[in-house]
Amino acid sequence: FAENASKAALYAERGSSSHNTNCILLARVLLGKAYGAKKKMAEAHRPPDGFDSVFAYTRAEGGAVDLREYIIYKKTQAVPLYQVDYFHKRDCRCHLCRSR
Repeated sequence: FAENASKAALYAERGSSSHNTNCILLARVLLGKAYGAKKKMAEAHRPPDGFDSVFAYTRAEGGAVDLREYIIYKKTQAVPLYQVDYFHKRDCRCHLCRSR
């Protein structure tokens, strides 16, 4: 999960329609006691003992990501509230469109 829509967009699945629509979910996420990670935890399948979730510190905070992201390990920690469908204009110059 992410607090910035642009971070969530990195994980959004591209639509199969001719309109090139993308979708992200706006959700209420319960972090509980969150562990702050400053390096990758790619092999983690659960939070460290005593914690309910993990968040990644940004590079500005001494971490490894540009924008904060949050990892939960139980489905019951998140409730989807809204589905947001969006598309990029043909002349969009965002980092996602430039990399296509």
